[in-house]
Amino acid sequence: MSRTIEEKKLQLTFQCSFDALNSYKLVIQNDPKWPFAYFYLGACEKKEGNRAWEENINKARQILHITTAIDGHYYDHDSVLEMLERDFGK
Repeated sequence: MSRTIEEKKLQLTFQCSFDALNSYKLVIQNDPKWPFAYFYLGACEKKEGNRAWEENINKARQILHITTAIDGHYYDHDSVLEMLERDFGK
């Protein structure tokens, strides 16, 4: 999945190509507790007008609410949760 995302100066970008979408789905199958695959997939689905986006964004949000409560978690969990709340509603 590393080929599908890029971070430059704390600006996260990800791809929504056919291969990227399949990669996100494969990650979800193999690691269903990793929130970023749900986030990337949901954001791409919303962009494409696919109604499944809400389910994936909500799953990412649900997991991130748990991970951000863990002491010593990575800052990117906070950043993505903040982005979800801001850009995708609560």
